[in-house]
Amino acid sequence: MVMVYFLAFVMGRCAGDFHDFHGIHFHQDSQGAIDGGDAQTWRLDAGGLPDFGGRQRTSGILEGFLYGGSLSGGIIHWVASCFFVVQRGIPVCKYFSFLRSMQRKGYAVMIKCAEAARWTRAVWAVAAVLVCATAGAWAAPEKPLRVVASFYPVYVAALNVARGVDGVEVENLATPRLGCLHDYRLTAGDMRRLADADIFLVNGAGMETFLDKAAGQLPGLRVVEVSRGIPLMDGNAHVWVSFDGARGQVDNIAAALSEAVPDKAAAFRANARDYKQRLDLLEEKMHAALAPFAGVPIVTFHEAFPYFARDFHLDLAGVIEREPGSEPGARELADIVKLIRSRRVKALFTEPQFPGRSARIVEAETGVKVFELDPVVTGPAEPEAARDAWLAAMENNLAVLQAALK
Repeated sequence: MVMVYFLAFVMGRCAGDFHDFHGIHFHQDSQGAIDGGDAQTWRLDAGGLPDFGGRQRTSGILEGFLYGGSLSGGIIHWVASCFFVVQRGIPVCKYFSFLRSMQRKGYAVMIKCAEAARWTRAVWAVAAVLVCATAGAWAAPEKPLRVVASFYPVYVAALNVARGVDGVEVENLATPRLGCLHDYRLTAGDMRRLADADIFLVNGAGMETFLDKAAGQLPGLRVVEVSRGIPLMDGNAHVWVSFDGARGQVDNIAAALSEAVPDKAAAFRANARDYKQRLDLLEEKMHAALAPFAGVPIVTFHEAFPYFARDFHLDLAGVIEREPGSEPGARELADIVKLIRSRRVKALFTEPQFPGRSARIVEAETGVKVFELDPVVTGPAEPEAARDAWLAAMENNLAVLQAALK
């Protein structure tokens, strides 16, 4: 809008300057000179040619700039003069031929008469209409809302909430192949991306141990914990590995984006509702399929599945490694082997994101087979594929559990 006002001001000034031009006057019988083919017979008013140090040869556009004080004024004069000569019945090609002839003689040629002034006003009027009609196109583009998710499951949920909403960009901070953010350290590149972010969506519940550093260096960064309000099990942060937790995170993301862009709140809420309906359908399917295995004891690779086991009434009898990389000692392994034998555990579950060396040792000692369950902390980075990554992983987990517990 500021640009439109500025252009209107400049156009008004140029239009006023144009009517005050003091150039060479063409008389009524000038047309006969053109028709006769002798451009040198054009009559000029004495004193009408200003002195530019002998360098008066100009183009039609630069001619208006010299006289009118603005390049836009020269353009309008050039267009108006074309309208004028056509209106007078003078062939445009002859007019330009005459201009070239006069310029070779060192003159700056200009029309000044009532008809030319009227044509100029008409051109300015058309230009003003075009400016108003295209004001929206000239307006500065809307700045997109930049949303950064801390890691993959938050990224997937945010993509579904923002699906199809113009002006919202969602990106994942940690590489989608990293896994959980245990002991993750922010890089200089991460800090630059967060500095440009409007909202930083984090899992919370202690998952992102680097938050204090980010908040200290970027005090203006808006951080939204998407697990806020979701009941925790013994402080476990893996709430997204649960249908209830996933739905709660989707609601929190929709609320945060709606607050940031109120005029798009309806779209965010509609997307959240649609995605939760898909979660509901899959949850219903999994409950029906896993109902025969209620109470069956299992042992997992690390503490990613307490919420999942609770949802589907599985007995999480033990955990081999409390955190990835923290391999158990000989005594801990012996205790797990004893637990598996006493509880008659049917399957061990590792994760595709981490090596399961300890689980393989236990498998060799007990004869209980090892399977993989996916906590959905890695997956495809492309938005189209990532949107369905959580649902696809849970479908695969269902198939794995059915094969392992049968």
